[in-house]
Amino acid sequence: MDEQKKSCDSVEPPQFGQYLMTFKQTNQEVIDFYARSNAIPIPGLPKFDHRRAVDGQRLITFLKPLPSSSDGRKFELRSRVLGVYDKGKAGSVVETETVLAEKGCDEYTKAIGSTFFIGQGNWGGPKGITWKDCGVLPSSNSATGPSTTSFPPPEGREPDVVHITQTNKESAHLYRLNGDYNPLHATPEHGQKMGFGGAIMHGLYSWNTACHALLQSLGGSDPANMREFQARFAAPVKPGDKLVTEVWKTGTIEDDWEEIRFIMTVEDHKENEVDSDEIRTRNLCHKHTGKQRLAIRPPSPVRGVAFPHPKLVVSASRDGTVREWKLLQQDPPRYDCSITSHGSSFVNAVAFCPPSKRYADGLVVSGGKDTVIEVREPGREPNKDAEALLLGHAHNVCALDVSQDGTYIVSGSWDSSARVWTVGKWECDALLEGHQGSVWAVLAYDKDTIITGCADQTIRIFSPSGKLLQTIKGSTDVVRALSRASSNHPSGADFASAGNDSVIRLWKLNGKQVGELHGHESFIYSLSSLPTGELVSSGEDRTVRIWNNNECIQTITHPAISVWGVAACSETGDIISGASDKKVRVFSRVKERQAAAEVIQAFEGSVKASAIPKQQVGDVQKETLPGPDFLQQKSGTKEGQVIMIKEHDGSVGAYQWSQGNQSWMSVGTVVDAVGSSGKKTDYLGKDYDFVFDVDIEDGKPPLKLPYNLSQNPYEAATKFIQDNELPMTYLDQVADFITTNTQGATLGQSSQVLADSDPLGTESRYRPGESNPNASTPSLPISRPKVLPQTSYLSIKTANLRTIRKKIEELNGQLTNEGYRDAVLNTDQLAALDAMMQPLEQSLAGSSSAGDALGHGVDLVMQIVTTWPAGQQLPALDLLRLLTAATPAAAAYRTQEGGSLVDVLEGSKVFEDPDRPNNIMLAVRVFSNLFETSEGRILAEESFDKIHALVKSSANNSNRNLTIAMMTLYVNYAVLLNSESSRSLQQSRDRGLAFMNDLSGIIRSTVDSEAVYRGLVAVGTLMELGEEIQTAAKEIYDLGGALKKAEQAVKEPRIKGVVGEIRALLTAST
Repeated sequence: MDEQKKSCDSVEPPQFGQYLMTFKQTNQEVIDFYARSNAIPIPGLPKFDHRRAVDGQRLITFLKPLPSSSDGRKFELRSRVLGVYDKGKAGSVVETETVLAEKGCDEYTKAIGSTFFIGQGNWGGPKGITWKDCGVLPSSNSATGPSTTSFPPPEGREPDVVHITQTNKESAHLYRLNGDYNPLHATPEHGQKMGFGGAIMHGLYSWNTACHALLQSLGGSDPANMREFQARFAAPVKPGDKLVTEVWKTGTIEDDWEEIRFIMTVEDHKENEVDSDEIRTRNLCHKHTGKQRLAIRPPSPVRGVAFPHPKLVVSASRDGTVREWKLLQQDPPRYDCSITSHGSSFVNAVAFCPPSKRYADGLVVSGGKDTVIEVREPGREPNKDAEALLLGHAHNVCALDVSQDGTYIVSGSWDSSARVWTVGKWECDALLEGHQGSVWAVLAYDKDTIITGCADQTIRIFSPSGKLLQTIKGSTDVVRALSRASSNHPSGADFASAGNDSVIRLWKLNGKQVGELHGHESFIYSLSSLPTGELVSSGEDRTVRIWNNNECIQTITHPAISVWGVAACSETGDIISGASDKKVRVFSRVKERQAAAEVIQAFEGSVKASAIPKQQVGDVQKETLPGPDFLQQKSGTKEGQVIMIKEHDGSVGAYQWSQGNQSWMSVGTVVDAVGSSGKKTDYLGKDYDFVFDVDIEDGKPPLKLPYNLSQNPYEAATKFIQDNELPMTYLDQVADFITTNTQGATLGQSSQVLADSDPLGTESRYRPGESNPNASTPSLPISRPKVLPQTSYLSIKTANLRTIRKKIEELNGQLTNEGYRDAVLNTDQLAALDAMMQPLEQSLAGSSSAGDALGHGVDLVMQIVTTWPAGQQLPALDLLRLLTAATPAAAAYRTQEGGSLVDVLEGSKVFEDPDRPNNIMLAVRVFSNLFETSEGRILAEESFDKIHALVKSSANNSNRNLTIAMMTLYVNYAVLLNSESSRSLQQSRDRGLAFMNDLSGIIRSTVDSEAVYRGLVAVGTLMELGEEIQTAAKEIYDLGGALKKAEQAVKEPRIKGVVGEIRALLTAST
């Protein structure tokens, strides 16, 4: 190949490494990127269009350090084309080499890269040659064409290093100063045309960031410690994304150089968004009006919480992270999340050491399954060294506390011991022995006193030196929680304890019991003390309870199986809870610190919709229960009292008395079994609510795990492990599996498969955490029918129209009171809305619809969407979703300016409001339901670019229902593109490539089984578009890697089945 040389006189090299400005070369001005890229054609080849090109991979080899000065030297970039490969319809690959050298002297670096020109193949060129044939020596052996060799991380190992880089909206513009003036990274138009939804970061920004992360983490930021760096581009990065680089040391050493493997991913940077479909709150009594300030969402059950001061919340989760949530805004409250620690196993306990002269911001202390106690300064990045690692426990660290003066830390463990550690010295100064079981609770009472609670039902009091001072018996079960009592507590108690017997006991330090608090209905996991002298507790009965003297004055029911932790802020009295539903919630008595009304309403609704297993409330004789009138006629006798009511529809509702509100509040509906058909399953002669299949080893029959909802998950898990002679290290995994697969379901699932049921079969399939009307046990089918390609459109049409109608009327009244006169619906419009409900219901059920009524309904709903505030749009968007599926009038709707409903949704800014993910989710469902009518399909096809850009802008949102809605839309578009009339069009293949890019990234990062399954179905259907899509899937989007990620993330037979079908398509295209 011809070699080209470009001179660069007097270049001053940076002191920290080497760089190449191969795009800008010697030009000092801003260049026309596309003109420069096309300026030098390759002889004998077609002229490629760089506007439809993406980076493939890059390798750089560092041959020699740059000199410290360029005085008297001339450097040059030597570029040559190594190969051009014709990949048929998919496109062409151009592979180049660039060498930085001193003129007439040594070479310093050699860089090899490949560029894929989408859809620019079939010109009769070679399919590929090896790099070796070209005389270059990359680290990996390449097959024909550019190397697509993957370097996966070691299986079954957590990364040795995690490095985080936060980009911002200006990152691409700043990086552009390096000379890469591709407009794709500067303005949104080019990215929208290519299906990215707007501007994206430079690929080389991510590439260089990963290189920097490795060198900083493992090489002491010394460029001499890196010989070679290679990475493949897998998916785009948006300005503002948080980049997480996970690094593994392989131990493979050659000539004193160790091979390092890494993966860079985009972290979901909206973790502290409120998900009004999943995040709940409660309306509480006037003494502690617990309107939720904010629900914050670590991605696994939250086991420990701390509330050191009003502007900082700390949580520990079973996902191995400790997270700090800093208050950025007071009214409404808004938090910023950062991971301060990322371990390799569950983190169960967290505490906070108060500020001191040495540690001005205090210290975060955490511990868990790996037995190590980690001490870090707040705000310190997880890849930075901890202040201290405290080693000594032989088993899971399950309890932590810090003395009030911040001088020592006390820890409790499953190894039947507690330990005392001096802050600053970081050594174990005392071993607190004598426990006959796990030490579940520790309390650094004062500088002279430490209290422990143990599984042997005993409380022990020690001195910090380790001397046993007092043994207190009186608990009838495991002691799990301890808390200091306020000095002004009416009982005169010094501290409180609680545990598996559901009783809070009040004690003097001399061992005398001075009180008992009754009200919890299951295990109590956590206790804390409020500055008012009140106690707060949480437990397995899904409640947080506030206690004044000996009386429960308030009960906060959570939509979760367990509330694992509770803590109080000593300055404000605000309360924080951490629960099994993966959320941390902050409650406040002060209105200015409470959450928005819609968040509170969503929480209340979720609590009402919770399913309560019959076993939790005892034998219910439905025939003898009072009716709903009882709620108006009779008052409760105490806070938290629960009664059963026979509802008008025959169901049994549970209501809880709020002493503060002086009213009964719905807390759920009693069902035979959450997530089951209500029928027991026989196993070994006994009846169970669930009998799970558990795959322990490939190729062997699954083990049976029986479970009743009245059992504690850990007890059932322990018995399962013992019965099957499995390692006890499986305990947490098995217990977590039980909890996840039996948590409260949303009510209202039909007991029959609906006429418009999802063709993907989700109504009759067991889904963890949801009610399944047809089966109580997930099982492997004997054989699985072929799924691909999907040929029918999916819709989401189930709804309670009466509830939607009532909500619109309620919000309309609020708008009247708030002065939104122009937006309020008048009496005639409300009557038209009523008139629409019956024909809409009939249409959704498959009967003929009254077109005029539905047409008027579309006009009314669009009026609401365009005039009502965003916080009140939810029911209207839900109604628009149904109308889109029921009538072609929705797709035919036009504004006075000629805009369609797609234009209206774009103009409503619904996709620009990430704090309301449910609004976005319903808007995406509107787009999905367009495919139900021929008029809707035409609109969906005409508006492809706009819809794709809008939906893709929300791809990083963590809302599960939104992700599923997106995947449903992608499935429908895949069916449309693969239809007989569209399959042969180049436009369909271009759009398929854009979707393939999206889907490969989403499948890699999503762990929700339903979202992954629908994404895979969309991918498999798109693969039917032909060779161009299939080749790009393999060589550009690394679909093989995405499929492997999906299999690892979701262990379900249907996932395995559809992955197998896709792999067969990939193999057939080779």
